[in-house]
Amino acid sequence: MLKGEGRLALTAFKANGEPEHPKEFCRKFTRQAGVLVRDHVPISIQQWHKPKNAESGASYVNETMKTFLWDTLMTKFSLPEDMTEGQKKKVKESTLKKMAIQFQTWKKNLWDKYQDEDPVFDDNLVKIKDHWAAFKEYKKSSTFVSRSKKNTENAAKKKLPHHLGSGGYKSAIPKWTAFEKKLIDHGITPQTWDWPERSKFWLFAHGAGLDPKTGLIVAKGKWKEKIEAIVLKLVDAIEKVRKGEYIPDRENDELTLALGNPEHVGRVRARPGVTMKEAWPDSADTYRSRSRKKKKDADIVTELLTRVEALERNQRAPDQPLFLQDPQADAAPSQRRSSAGSSHIDGCGGSYPVDYVTEKTDCELHMLFKTAPVKVAVGYVYPSEDGAMHHHMPIPPGCVRVGVDEVVPGLEAVELDIPRGEDERTLADVKHGFALWPKKYVILLERPPTPTHEQQMPSTPPGGSPGEQPSPHLPERDPSVSPPSRDPPRRKTASVKRNGTPPRKKARKEKQLPPTEKLPWEKTPEENAEAVQAELKKWFAPKVPEIPFEKTLDPVKVVRTVDNLYDPVPSPPSDYARSIERSYDKMIEATKPVQSGIREIKGIHSVYQLGQQPVQSVAPLKVFDGKTVQSSRQDATDYAFAERAYQFVQGKDLVENLRKVPTCMRNLHSWYLKASKEGIETIMVQVREEHYFQEYCVNVDFAEVFQLYNLRALDKSIISCYCL
Repeated sequence: MLKGEGRLALTAFKANGEPEHPKEFCRKFTRQAGVLVRDHVPISIQQWHKPKNAESGASYVNETMKTFLWDTLMTKFSLPEDMTEGQKKKVKESTLKKMAIQFQTWKKNLWDKYQDEDPVFDDNLVKIKDHWAAFKEYKKSSTFVSRSKKNTENAAKKKLPHHLGSGGYKSAIPKWTAFEKKLIDHGITPQTWDWPERSKFWLFAHGAGLDPKTGLIVAKGKWKEKIEAIVLKLVDAIEKVRKGEYIPDRENDELTLALGNPEHVGRVRARPGVTMKEAWPDSADTYRSRSRKKKKDADIVTELLTRVEALERNQRAPDQPLFLQDPQADAAPSQRRSSAGSSHIDGCGGSYPVDYVTEKTDCELHMLFKTAPVKVAVGYVYPSEDGAMHHHMPIPPGCVRVGVDEVVPGLEAVELDIPRGEDERTLADVKHGFALWPKKYVILLERPPTPTHEQQMPSTPPGGSPGEQPSPHLPERDPSVSPPSRDPPRRKTASVKRNGTPPRKKARKEKQLPPTEKLPWEKTPEENAEAVQAELKKWFAPKVPEIPFEKTLDPVKVVRTVDNLYDPVPSPPSDYARSIERSYDKMIEATKPVQSGIREIKGIHSVYQLGQQPVQSVAPLKVFDGKTVQSSRQDATDYAFAERAYQFVQGKDLVENLRKVPTCMRNLHSWYLKASKEGIETIMVQVREEHYFQEYCVNVDFAEVFQLYNLRALDKSIISCYCL
């Protein structure tokens, strides 16, 4: 309870917004909601939700009334302060759903108890007195009677209803779980201890139980015989799932397989108050998705094709040959053959080159566009095996499992001939993956081995009849004679003998591959021991000493190298140091006394003073003598010298008047004074890698900060800090 407010605090909630903790407050929350519904919602209102058919004229609870009920309920209870608006909205929706059920239950109980009789309107029934007549009229109307009849018919369709009382699964599940735990504590293993919870809870709710002595399932009650039959089916379904023969998919699990009827839309069996999306959160992305239906239809078609193939194989005539003759194998040698290995039954299986593949082989994948096959991808194909699976489903006849490496640019959006669900619809979806491909459109890049007479092809193509014989127009062929080559014809050459017959071709010598070395696990113990001894002997054999490499060195280069190591060439000064030196040199040059009246300045022509010209046009004049100079010195006026500029001293103020310094500069000045007392003389600035492609530090001396404060000079380090 919140202190000072008198409200009960709800602290924990389920994913759907239903209060979960504390338990006592949750029960009071539900009861208080029912009280508000019975006190404020008239029983004459026919429906809680707004009817879909607005023309029916049925009354319903409007949004204003629902908001009033929620706000009134919140005066007694409180939600956590850290709840978001979305979470609060879920709590409100869950509470209104509960109120709707309480409203319908309240009206149903009233009608079942009184019906034609008028109740005594006292105590709690005083509030329904004004609405009883309208409520009774609606209950006897044709609309309500027809709806009630329809609901009764729908309820009768349920073959195995449960009777768990008002508590339902919520109150029964803890009891069943506690009984199972009690059996395990006594050393008895229940038959259902490793079953899915949904399956065993459904059995317990419909009359099944566990024998306290053996732990086996015992059917009881009205549906004993039916429950015993379902138990056997459920045991068989669970065994199929363990063996991998059946893969549960959301609601299509062991329970659905055993019962044989689909799950009702909008609710979940043996899961109280939980929707399908909440019951299977791992499959939430497939909720209301068409991919599941498409995949299911594809699986049904595959299963039907497999059954038809099995029936045709069983009904094959005894005298029908097992090896289907290839019309191209008996065709004239000059006829151009197709590398796709088409049979006389187009598109219905038969003999294809992929049927003779014994290892992973590179291939091209084609598709039929209008009337011509076009290359759409490049990949590889595996050997065809009986009973091969793709995505836990048998591969349809006439198809093969291929891997797709690359897709021809521009054809990524082309849909597959045999899609597998929503995730495998286009070529881009199966790139670098696997897919099913028609055998007739798989073009091998390498020639498969020629089949022998003992190799058997598929007995009957899926599209042919069991008694169909090879075409009578094809000549019979001697089995001992090898079939002609399937290679494409070579270009004719001009070399012909005089008698008109072409020259005989020399037998092509096939290059013999070197024998592959046996791996250790393929050798016998004797061979492995012999190999080990050979390696040991080789390892411990005397080593041939290496000849040292001698090279004469140039003594001049050696001396120069050593001198450079001891006295390296100094690196050139930086731009900043060079500029300082240049300024200093100019200052020194300017302060030097003038020699012979001539001042030499670099870059400027010399200016000759009077009497110093190389060519004198007139004799030099005598301007001063000794007496005049002495008298002028005595009469000279004393001039005032300028004060010395403020200089930097470590630990002293950087400026003379701190009042004129802005706030940030004053803060830096205060830090400088503290740092100076601790012996710090520089500011260390770290440069990160993203600033200048490497990490390093810049040192800013306090003397340079002094120059910045007095606007005298800017150091390179300060400019670097400004740029960074």
